[in-house]
Amino acid sequence: MFVSPEKPKGQQEPCGKEAFQLLYPLLSFYTFMEALRDADINRIGVWGMGGVGKSTLVKRVAEEAEQEELFHKVVTASVFQTPDYKEIQQQIAEKLGMKFEEVSEQGRAGRLHQRIKQENTILIILDDLWAELELEKVGIPSPDDHKGCKLVLTSRNKQVLSNEMSTQKDFRVQHLQEDETWILFKNTAGDSIENPELQPIAVDVVKECAGLPIAIVTVAKALKNKNVSIWKDALQQLNSQTSTNITGMETKVAFPNLEELELGLNRDTEIWPEQFPVDSFPRLRVLDVCEDRDILVVIPSFMLQILHNLEVLNVGRCSSVNEVFQLEGLDEENQAKRLGRLREIELYDLPGLTHLWKENSKPGLDLQGLESLVVRHCVSLINLVPSSVSFQNLATLDVQSCGSLRSLISPSVAKSLVKLKTLKIGGSDMMEEVVANEGGEATDEITFYKLQHMELLYLPTCESIQACQMMEELLGQVMAKLLEAQIHEEPSFGAP
Repeated sequence: MFVSPEKPKGQQEPCGKEAFQLLYPLLSFYTFMEALRDADINRIGVWGMGGVGKSTLVKRVAEEAEQEELFHKVVTASVFQTPDYKEIQQQIAEKLGMKFEEVSEQGRAGRLHQRIKQENTILIILDDLWAELELEKVGIPSPDDHKGCKLVLTSRNKQVLSNEMSTQKDFRVQHLQEDETWILFKNTAGDSIENPELQPIAVDVVKECAGLPIAIVTVAKALKNKNVSIWKDALQQLNSQTSTNITGMETKVAFPNLEELELGLNRDTEIWPEQFPVDSFPRLRVLDVCEDRDILVVIPSFMLQILHNLEVLNVGRCSSVNEVFQLEGLDEENQAKRLGRLREIELYDLPGLTHLWKENSKPGLDLQGLESLVVRHCVSLINLVPSSVSFQNLATLDVQSCGSLRSLISPSVAKSLVKLKTLKIGGSDMMEEVVANEGGEATDEITFYKLQHMELLYLPTCESIQACQMMEELLGQVMAKLLEAQIHEEPSFGAP
């Protein structure tokens, strides 16, 4: 039977690099870095079962390589089960600061190949390979073509790496030992699990996590500060839901009764393991993600269907996030179920966020049930929502301190705002238009009949309301229904 280890008096729980070393007891990080420095090794593989922490390892490898300046450039791209070659090309191109003019996959590959060869040394990390990836189709040079290009590849299957991708050295990441599992779980869930009534239940919960860092951290955060009855219910559900397939490569965990989940200070692992089954969170309504320094995407594509009952999403103080919803790789089946119940979105203090999801993503999201969208202090945001979005039930639109926005919404989005009651815009230094002028599209159809409260605050590139193109006509149409309007201009602006 698993017994929680006693911590020597005065010993602190591991954190930072110590916690990272704890996650990889069977993998010498020093040996890995030595392989990275070896000029005769150009392809390194990292393999292990889903959720064990391969992506976390290569993130730390990338950080270490950049700190030691081992390469002129370090770039990372996610591959996923069904590779989208154009998306992989785009991920690498963005890290290299380049934009494609080419449309075809082959043309982009040729351009990317040339750009990579311009770097004397470059480390390319390709995460989550499920089968052979044709590097030539991506545009990644062969070792003979560019000796300074080194690859690190991750996969659940060692054969994919050694046989299909011709890696020269492979490292295996395995699950944690029992004492290490307990330390990580306690470090995440807090000292409350030492409660005599709770500890036996916590010990059994930890056993169900099977030593997987992803499962340990996710379960611990979900149960942190919860009462004993919730812990007992979670244990019962884990006992009935946890399963291992015949190859021993998957551990599946579900939370049938979890309604609210807060994820924060998540510094050493991904927040979503890909082994979650579709019915993992059938009742989850509220999701808060805050103070995470590593994640790039809040809700990846494989989680969209899993979170189909989500109603409230709050994301804040995550410095690396550049996208909220990832839609690449999705088919159109059950599209209506993807976040169709989402009512409120609040995004704040996300300095790297450039878009909620990509403009050309197909299929898009069904956000017709959204009632409130609040976006604040997202200084890199260049596109609020794609022009194809329909906000038929949106009542509140509040966008503050998003200095890179040149316009708020497209005419087609504006036409869908038939229930908008509150509109607030402020602190957008570059905004020239509230409703974008898209080449003469008719504006007389845009009417905000329900609008009751409007604020235009500190828009220095709009010298007056009329300078916000199309707003003059819109205001004329809605004035009869407007109950309250607060329109503020910078003191330095002259009267229109």
